[in-house]
Amino acid sequence: MHIVGGKADRDKNHHFKRGNDIPFWVIATVRAGTYAIEDIDGQRGVLDSTCFCLIPPHEPYVTYGMKTALPGIVFVYFTPTPAMYSLMDWPQEMKCLRVLRIPDLLLRKQIYRAIHNVIEIITSHHLEREALAMNALERVFLLARPAVKGLPPGIPQDSRILDVIDAVREKPEQAWTIKTLAKIANMSETNLRHRFARETGVSLIHYADIQRMDRAKALLLHSNDPISQIAERLGYSDIYHFSKRFREVVGRSPRAFRHDPAEEFRKYSGGGLRSQET
Repeated sequence: MHIVGGKADRDKNHHFKRGNDIPFWVIATVRAGTYAIEDIDGQRGVLDSTCFCLIPPHEPYVTYGMKTALPGIVFVYFTPTPAMYSLMDWPQEMKCLRVLRIPDLLLRKQIYRAIHNVIEIITSHHLEREALAMNALERVFLLARPAVKGLPPGIPQDSRILDVIDAVREKPEQAWTIKTLAKIANMSETNLRHRFARETGVSLIHYADIQRMDRAKALLLHSNDPISQIAERLGYSDIYHFSKRFREVVGRSPRAFRHDPAEEFRKYSGGGLRSQET
């Protein structure tokens, strides 16, 4: 387990280079300002305070300000826990860069504060600061999850809906039915369907499928179990039904995902950017 972080203010002439020798992931953002990031091939992306950046290990890049100051830079270098990988499937805009663009100001502030909290824990004197910081970092990715999935931001206000969400997230492998979940919520099936969709922006069945497929991705990546066994663990009676649903939700077959899991574990290498900081 490795996690370090920091915060800084930079002027409009900010310029930073990273080589290919950093074996850690990086999550970073700024409180205000506009800046650019450029990879070794010269591909450039323009970013601002609405953007949260996720950079894989061993990826060289250059970042620089664009005639604006960059106050409130926050960054965390880390080695993900196995559970984190399924939360890190942010849109990939460049080889060296995954970006989550969040226009919603409230959600953006929540995530920014959560990253800031990770840094505060890292720099504290608590004996368990690394473990606490990793837990806090996982919260960052969980807060960002609705934006990754294209769901509206916010937390449901109805405690009954929260009970249903907790039940599904705790046991995504269970073959949940509306009838069973309605009993948990102490609501009629019709009322649960409508209220869940109104509070979360998605149907209950779709939400349960997302949670189940997130668990499936974790099992595919972090176990050697046969796909048929994973399908059975997730409540599917046959591998065909599981594979079809996985493809519908994830966009790829379970076998293809396991063989090449969207570069989840791929190490990047390259040359050209030798200076660490200027």
